[in-house]
Amino acid sequence: MPQPYALPELIGARLEAQSLGVPILYAADLDGVSENSQVAPAIHVLPYQLTVVDASDPNAIALKEVVVVAVVVRFANQRSGQGVRQLASPLLARAALALAGWPPTTDYEKLQIETPPLPRLKNGHGSYPVQFSTRYQLSAP
Repeated sequence: MPQPYALPELIGARLEAQSLGVPILYAADLDGVSENSQVAPAIHVLPYQLTVVDASDPNAIALKEVVVVAVVVRFANQRSGQGVRQLASPLLARAALALAGWPPTTDYEKLQIETPPLPRLKNGHGSYPVQFSTRYQLSAP
């Protein structure tokens, strides 16, 4: 049975199975990490939003959950960001292809790719996100 905020771990397991060659990190891995001590390259799988779609039946609450998958790379001394984009792009493409249309379990709808937050470039680190959503129902046992 699906549970709120359990989706990042399901997505992370899917990405780990793709053998992308970089660590998969979660929100708990990033607590207290400063910009300069980040693991890079890496893929961050982060909960982003939980929306109640339909709560008219308290025994079957429909939810939409959104997760951001961000590729974080480092390319020192290049202000344009070209180096980090070149490093991030192949990982983003592989992650997007592995996740778009994939059902995390039979209880979840297939993941839909959505417009993500803007990329971020700071101190030679680039964070390039893609965003996925799914819907599911919380049901009383």
